[in-house]
Order: sequence, then structure tokens, then C-alpha cells
Amino acid sequence: MYYIPGKWNPHCTLAFQLSPDQMMEAMKFCYGRFSPQITTVTEAGLVKLEFDQNHKCVSSTPMEIIRLV
Repeated sequence: MYYIPGKWNPHCTLAFQLSPDQMMEAMKFCYGRFSPQITTVTEAGLVKLEFDQNHKCVSSTPMEIIRLV
């Protein structure tokens, strides 16, 4: 669960609704190019996603943005 206080896991969504084969290809792509980075998070936000009847995301509305720095 991503949005329960104390249980949030920072993440970046790369794709939705991949087949198992597509998921494996995506993971191979990411792992093959991964290199650790030192970063500073300057803001965080909560976004409301809206989907059409085919489960395709048609809009994303920022609900809350918090400046951290």
C-alpha cells in the first residue's frame, strides 16, 4: 500500500497493465541500465489518475504537492 501513513513506499510508475512477457522485458531493460545515484528529493506529490473504460489513463490531476527543501 502506497498511501497509508507510515506505509508509503517511494516509487516511480513506469508502465501499467503489462503482460508477463512485457514485464520481464521492462525489468531486464531497467536492471541493465541501473546505476546507483545520490539525489535530493525537493518535493513530493499525490496525483489522482482517471481511467477510461479500457483502463487507459486519460488524466492526472495533482491533489497535493509538498515542498521538502
